[in-house]
Amino acid sequence: MLLATLFLMASGCVRFHDVEPPVGVAWHTFYEPMESLALRSFMEAGLEEACEWLGSPGWPMMEVKLRRSRKCSAWRHLRIAEDFSLTERVPNTSGDVVIYLGVDEDSDEVWFLLAHEVVHVLNPAVKDWYMEGLASYFAITFCEGRLGSSGGWRTRLEQMEHEPYACSYRMMRDVAEVAPEAVRRMGAFAVVDEVGADWQRIDVDGWLASMSVEERARVLEKMKPYVEQLAVRPVDEVAFTVPEVLGW
Repeated sequence: MLLATLFLMASGCVRFHDVEPPVGVAWHTFYEPMESLALRSFMEAGLEEACEWLGSPGWPMMEVKLRRSRKCSAWRHLRIAEDFSLTERVPNTSGDVVIYLGVDEDSDEVWFLLAHEVVHVLNPAVKDWYMEGLASYFAITFCEGRLGSSGGWRTRLEQMEHEPYACSYRMMRDVAEVAPEAVRRMGAFAVVDEVGADWQRIDVDGWLASMSVEERARVLEKMKPYVEQLAVRPVDEVAFTVPEVLGW
C-alpha cells in the first residue's frame, strides 16, 4: 500500500511499479541506498525490540537493506513509484529484506516511518489493517521510549478521525490498554488471504478465540468503534476481517 501523499508508510504488500525489471535485477537496486549509521543503529534496535514484542520471524532473515524510495540518477527514466514507505522480501534470495523510506534521512518523520516498517520486516506478506495498527502502535511506543518523541506522529494519528492508518492505530492502542499480551500474539495468527493472492491477513477470529472469555469481551468493546470504520475499506487493497462474534 502506498501513502506517498499522506502517511508515507506501507506494509510492503503491493506493486509499486508498472514495468518489469530486467532479468536478474532486483527492484531495490533502482533506488538510492541510505547509508546513515544512525538509521542503521535505530533499525537494528527496533528490530530487536519488535522481536521481543512479537516474536522472531518465522523464516531465516539474512540482511535488511535500507533504501530511500527515490530513483537513482541512472534510472530516472523508469516509470516506477517514488516517495513511499514499504517493506518487501528480495525475490530469489535466502532471506534479504528491503525497507524503503519515503522521506530523507534528516527528516523528523523518518524515525517513526522506519520503526513502523521494522514490524513489517517480521512478516512482509501480511497486508492487513490489524497489522498496520500494530506497526504504528509499536512505532509510537518505540520512538517515544528511545527518542522522547514520535516526531509529531502521535498527534496526527490521534486527531485524524477517519483516516484508516490513524483508525487502526487507535484501535490497537486501545486494545493494548486492556490486553497487552494478546496484542503481542497477534502476528502469530497470520493466514493466507483468500482475496489477495500471495499475501496474508490476520485471522482475527482465531486471535480472539485464544483469549479468555473476560479478556475477549474487553477487547471487543475496545475494537467495536474502529471495526465499523475499517470494515468499509476495500479488502482488495488491505485486508480487514470483521470479528464473527460481532454478527455484522
